[in-house]
Amino acid sequence: MNDNIKFITDFLKCDYEILKGGLEDDTKIMDWYKENLEKGKKEGYTPLIIIPTDILIESIEMFLEDNDCEIEDSKKLISEYIEKSKEIDYKECLNQDIEDIYDDEDSIEEVKKSFNAPIEEFEIIKSFGSYYDYKTEKTVDLILAKIPTSNPYELACYIPMGGFNDCPDPETQTSIFKYWYEKYNAYPAVVGYDTWELFAEKQPKTEEEARELAIEHYYFCLDRVDQYAEDYDLGKLAGTLLKSDVWYFWWD
Repeated sequence: MNDNIKFITDFLKCDYEILKGGLEDDTKIMDWYKENLEKGKKEGYTPLIIIPTDILIESIEMFLEDNDCEIEDSKKLISEYIEKSKEIDYKECLNQDIEDIYDDEDSIEEVKKSFNAPIEEFEIIKSFGSYYDYKTEKTVDLILAKIPTSNPYELACYIPMGGFNDCPDPETQTSIFKYWYEKYNAYPAVVGYDTWELFAEKQPKTEEEARELAIEHYYFCLDRVDQYAEDYDLGKLAGTLLKSDVWYFWWD
């Protein structure tokens, strides 16, 4: 066990499994996750795949320091942030005004054009991807933590990433994830220092609903569209969400 894995498991204080990296195909990881998802529904835990990096460790250490808390008291701190999340209105994040985000007319017009782009199938995402080392194109070492909660949306408080740049803080993430879980059975499934991937058991039923969800994804994570691919827009994201099981978010 390396130091990063030890720190994270000491912070979480729950059961876990480790999957060694070096895989070129993530079929084993998806099976590993889905098996634990079903098992956890019966046993009262929710699985979370964690990518243990130095930067994620720094994020957790800052979270402890900012709250004047030692790692021994992490369970209490996590509970406090879960309570904080109940006071957050997810609508404030997911229903913003473009004019409040951008201050130049060109950017505002470009985003409005993106919002009205025709819906088209750009890709279908059925598996996770943020746990690959893009230099080797193989998976990194992973933790599957068995988080002791039957409320999957609370997982954002167990691994406190966010609060930097445009990335929402953990309590806001939790409020948003609760909304998406109740509507789409979307489980926070994979977390890194700058990424979240959710596993959605339900998809939008209509193109109109898919567009509304795509706009929510955009306000949650601007980079999901702005830095995803050349000529990418909300229409392509909506088309992806109609048929995908995995939702991907990345903050620069």
